[in-house]
Amino acid sequence: MKIYSLSADWQFADAALNNFRAIDVPGDVNHALFKYGDLPDPHIGVQFREYFPNSSKAWTYRKCFDKPEFEENAELIFEGITGAAEIFLNNEKLGEARNAHRPHRFEVGSKLLDKNNVLEVRIEAIEKTLGQPRRDAFGWGNERTFLRTPPFNYGWDWSVAVPSIGLSGQVKLECDNALKLVNVNYRTPELGRVDFFIESSRLARKLGYEIRLRVWGHGADIKETLSSNLNMISLAMVEEKDQFSQHRVFTTLFVPNAKYWQSNGTGEAALYNYSVELVVNGEVADSFTGRLGFRTVRVVEKPFRKESGPGFSYEIELNGQRVFVRGGNWIPVELWPAVATEAQYRRLLSEAKNANFNMIRVWGGGIYEPELFYDLCDEYGIMVWQDFMFASNAYPLGVLREEIKLEAEYQLKRLRLHPCICHWCGINEDVFSWAYPGCGRLANMVQADFGDYTGSGIWQFHDDPELYGMLLRGMTSQMGNDVPYIESSPHSHGDCGNLPQSGTCHFTSSFYLRQNPQQFRDHFSVICSFDSEFAHQGPDTAYRTKEFLGLSDPVAWPPENEALWEAHINRGHGEALWKRQTDVAQKIIGPINSFEDFIKNVQVSHLELVRCEYEHFRANRPDCGGTMIWMYNDCWPTGSWSLINYYGERKPAYYMAKRYCATQIPVVIALKGEVRFGFDNCNFEARNIKYTYGLTSLSGQIKWVRSGETVAAANAFTLLDVCALDKDERESGDHYFISVESFDIARCFPGTWLGIEWPETEGIIEDVAPGQVRVTATRGYMRMAHLASKEPHKIIDFSDNFFDLAEGESRVIATTAKAADLRLLHWNSADWE
Repeated sequence: MKIYSLSADWQFADAALNNFRAIDVPGDVNHALFKYGDLPDPHIGVQFREYFPNSSKAWTYRKCFDKPEFEENAELIFEGITGAAEIFLNNEKLGEARNAHRPHRFEVGSKLLDKNNVLEVRIEAIEKTLGQPRRDAFGWGNERTFLRTPPFNYGWDWSVAVPSIGLSGQVKLECDNALKLVNVNYRTPELGRVDFFIESSRLARKLGYEIRLRVWGHGADIKETLSSNLNMISLAMVEEKDQFSQHRVFTTLFVPNAKYWQSNGTGEAALYNYSVELVVNGEVADSFTGRLGFRTVRVVEKPFRKESGPGFSYEIELNGQRVFVRGGNWIPVELWPAVATEAQYRRLLSEAKNANFNMIRVWGGGIYEPELFYDLCDEYGIMVWQDFMFASNAYPLGVLREEIKLEAEYQLKRLRLHPCICHWCGINEDVFSWAYPGCGRLANMVQADFGDYTGSGIWQFHDDPELYGMLLRGMTSQMGNDVPYIESSPHSHGDCGNLPQSGTCHFTSSFYLRQNPQQFRDHFSVICSFDSEFAHQGPDTAYRTKEFLGLSDPVAWPPENEALWEAHINRGHGEALWKRQTDVAQKIIGPINSFEDFIKNVQVSHLELVRCEYEHFRANRPDCGGTMIWMYNDCWPTGSWSLINYYGERKPAYYMAKRYCATQIPVVIALKGEVRFGFDNCNFEARNIKYTYGLTSLSGQIKWVRSGETVAAANAFTLLDVCALDKDERESGDHYFISVESFDIARCFPGTWLGIEWPETEGIIEDVAPGQVRVTATRGYMRMAHLASKEPHKIIDFSDNFFDLAEGESRVIATTAKAADLRLLHWNSADWE
């Protein structure tokens, strides 16, 4: 088999103008127009609106090439076409493409000229495909679902409606492929055992073949050769009685002293190389290589503890051990995903690993990510919750059934080869997330219907159960290698999906914060089985915010151009979300009277609320099986829920997430009139701990203190003590603490942080070792101590940042910078960044 790349030397044009210019493949029309200077930077201000006309235009991709050498056949493969397209070779139509989530293949061997073949991809105007232009500046409605492209591209509350257009994957010719490996699969039902399932092509079956298998790594090197010959089986058992070989063969290899693939924080993500060779007449006709991990995964549901009331936990069991999920939701890396770079993927996923994440959810409104993403998750031990690409809309199964089947089969067979794939999900927020299945149609619950689905809207209540409960569930069961599946995120055993006492839930204290921010902790009195989304917002730095809004100093407050802020910082919630951010921060942190106050106070509310979510869910073990933040990353510059901004830079809340996703943490929380002290141990081994806890003031006056020593149970939350809040006479700034030997002190300010007078403070930074500095609060309680470069806007990574220090406390920070190059900033410093 020969493979020739056709990804180079493409040109594109507005179909009405035929003004052809070079374009990268994979790539995007919008991005190419920006690179040529035809359109301004879409990331600045509201300049993205200048890209709107692109959706009303048809576009043509064209490539000229000579016929490569081959003997029998040539198959043209497009790995990704985004948009409704027709494909032509030498003005002969080969076919159509309406699904960006799977490859398209066309046999072209007899159609190729020796010289100057012209290949064209003619992409229909998006507005024509969808049947109408944008409803408003924020995009399209349910009509978007009739085309299988990334849903977020057509408008979401954190993104803009500038849809991807173009060849989003590689293009190639696969020639003389009659002798090929049709499918390679493996499973690892127990440690050291790997079952291979291999399917070969019809011609290989006819000629007879051998399969050479090899698995190696970690000191092992196992080889085996399989024959396709059926001479050990009665020919009466096969239909084609003149054939002595079979398409599919299978075998089991045993790897001695094998290691498990384990999740980040609990052990090594051990990977083994494997290779499969198809040998016909003594020659290797085709081969396949990959990496495998020994892991088993299932979902465990156990009744809540009696004190928690009725409910079932939802826990991931990896290799026979329950794993508490600590992670985040992943969205596409770019507005136009095909232009994302390897460096972006490596940065974001290494930062997820550094943040102690053990799971990432690939959200259903984006894309099935490229191989690099899953390869890195394999390496880093990051489990992947993989949504199928359906989100928050009604999908017409009668129209899309065959496309969905092809898409799901391709993605299941591709992704099942990655040990990181540990959970599948049908859709983000199906109709039953918010409605009881027996209710028919609920007003405002079902989006508008289009095309063949005009009418009452009742169809959605029929299509959703079939699509997610039967079609995708059945295909995942058949092809997903026993990885768990759930119909929707959220999904419960109750009347609607988003009930917290079973299954998975989108459960966040932001619901409380919108009504009664001062009582936000009451939210945590409800036990949640598994929180696949909790959401809190925080702005980017002042520097980045001014940059992407196109503002100059001084920035007016409140904003003079509210439309600019609303257009760029989240839309579609009935009010500008910067107003919500401001309202919450003013009620739990402090007043906001300037742009600088906004950045500072909302960043701190963001990180404190992120901390509360992670630590409360951990304290609810074993009833709660995990939690993931909405969302981990951004696809363009904005000020939203993310922990990492569009540029790959850490927001302050990142550091709090890192701290509270660590494998072992001391915990102190105030809830329901009590303060609870504990230790959460996600390791699979018990740990002896010595601890001190109590109540103290900002000046360091100890109101009361107790100490103890115990064994923190393996893979469990250990409750150390519970004290009544009303027994303590507290003044403003008094706070509870727990200090565990070898861990940083954990603190809890009951209620909110509003009105606390943070004292004047001083501190020093000093070098203690190569790559390490020590920060010490030499006078006063230092609120939100953080390091920054003396060079303006220079980004430096730190092992920790944005933490509190009592007078005399120190913290050692790993960094590439020297102390002399750093500034120590805090709540009362003249500068915040």
